[in-house]
Amino acid sequence: MNKNLIAAIIMGLGGFGFFMFVLPQYAIMSDAQAALVERQSILADSKVALDNINTLNGQFESNRQKVDRVLLSIPQEKRSDYIASSLQNAAVQTGVQLSSLTISPSAKVDGAGFQNLAVTLSVTGRYPDILRLFSALESSLRLYDVQHVEFAKSSATAGVQTVKADIRLLTYSLK
Repeated sequence: MNKNLIAAIIMGLGGFGFFMFVLPQYAIMSDAQAALVERQSILADSKVALDNINTLNGQFESNRQKVDRVLLSIPQEKRSDYIASSLQNAAVQTGVQLSSLTISPSAKVDGAGFQNLAVTLSVTGRYPDILRLFSALESSLRLYDVQHVEFAKSSATAGVQTVKADIRLLTYSLK
């Protein structure tokens, strides 16, 4: 009977030890494996995000000249003096006379990241010269959006028929 009792006690202690020491470690290992899988998934997502950022950075660098041109056409500041001098230079280069120029802030465009500046100018000159003025505005570094043009006959000067043009346009600056 002694042998059977010792064998039963050893089996009982073995079962007790299994449930007290081995089974909890198995549960911990199972949780650790689940955490490892989750962290590997997060690492893979991070690598994909980093690759996307690097791709985007490469695309930005390859288009940097285009971005710089856009920033030139839509400057960060209003710079009314720059607008006035560029319009005056365009008028002088095309042979028209700039008789009035008004620059005023226009309504802000919600969510667009830029604001409008309304520009009204009156010029007098020959019709082909006024067309060259529009061409000069179109090729300017700054973005001009012509909203309205109104032509009126002007008086003849030294035998040359001139036209008066009232022009409303918009230009833009970043907020």
